[in-house]
Amino acid sequence: MAKLGLSSGYFFTGLVLSVLFLLFNTESVLVDVANRDAMPAFQMDACYSVQRGQLPPVDEMTLPIFPGCEGEAEYEERFFCGLDRFFAFINDNKREAKGSKKENVVVAFTVGRVSGRMADIEIEEGTDRKNREEALRIINLLADRDVRWTPATLRGEPSCMRLAIAVSFHGAGCGD
Repeated sequence: MAKLGLSSGYFFTGLVLSVLFLLFNTESVLVDVANRDAMPAFQMDACYSVQRGQLPPVDEMTLPIFPGCEGEAEYEERFFCGLDRFFAFINDNKREAKGSKKENVVVAFTVGRVSGRMADIEIEEGTDRKNREEALRIINLLADRDVRWTPATLRGEPSCMRLAIAVSFHGAGCGD
């Protein structure tokens, strides 16, 4: 995670904390695709450190995995590999607009239950127009290229899942 910068570690922390919260507060196994509010959602909580070995048990829940890590034998290794690849793509394609604010822009999207395609992409947080447009452009690049994630599962059943990720601009970190 160190090569991806501080903000990607904060995202992952929030993701794992949200997973653990949902595991203990979710009663339904199947997710109604038409009802977005019923979907599990993972958002950033930016100030905790999470280590490997803290993912939920695979028989309860798996998170969507960014493509390119199918060769990894273990779920945890595939997940971390996918996370590294996802943030590398963001950092490689991000353009910092001159005169824009130092901030984290949170972009949310849904990973499809069957196809693994990204849909319903929208900005959830961010005040600077230039940063919001750039964050949306980067995530739309993935959708336009028809990138297909390995879908999430809840108790062994495929599930669509709403993810919210932070794109850091001008070195914004925790509390920015």
